[in-house]
Amino acid sequence: MRDAISRLHAHCEVELPGAIGEGHRRWRRKSIVAAIAFGAVGLLGVLAIVIGLAYRERVGGLVIFGGFMALVGLPEAILMSLLPLLWRGQFKMHLHPVRISRDGIWLRGIGPVPWSDVAPPTYVRVMTKSEPGGRLAVMPFAPAGFARANHDVPTRMRPRLGPRVYLTTQFRYLLVPGVAGMTEHEVMQVLAEAHRMFAQHG
Repeated sequence: MRDAISRLHAHCEVELPGAIGEGHRRWRRKSIVAAIAFGAVGLLGVLAIVIGLAYRERVGGLVIFGGFMALVGLPEAILMSLLPLLWRGQFKMHLHPVRISRDGIWLRGIGPVPWSDVAPPTYVRVMTKSEPGGRLAVMPFAPAGFARANHDVPTRMRPRLGPRVYLTTQFRYLLVPGVAGMTEHEVMQVLAEAHRMFAQHG
């Protein structure tokens, strides 16, 4: 981190190797845990059905109860296990270099995003659907940046900016990129310093 900030001070720009960010890694872990949990519920439901059919006179009600558990658990388990696979192609975009300069920031294959378009990095809770959400490291869009992100950026490229807020089509935040060899907090410190240096020129 110190080396990146030193290069930023010396040359007014720095290029860093991109990586999958902490928000996406947490989301992948949660998806796996959720798939296991729903799978267990579904399998218990199947077991309850088998027991209910075998001992129908005593515990016949287990068939209905087990059927409900299986219908809830198994489809959700399949969905949660497929989500990371469906997003595998999307994860490749995080490996693009992260370039920081006076003109803005390049990340996930898009840019530059001008410093005047975003606020300094911070943590916010973002409610999303079928994509990384929860507590995320982001740079909230300023009014001008919000307008550009939601109107000027091509629709197919907007998911590279950050999470889409649940029940809207809006992108309100620029997701802090992952950088190989740096923690999320360290990346935020580098971006905060760049914002301090360059925002007035954006």
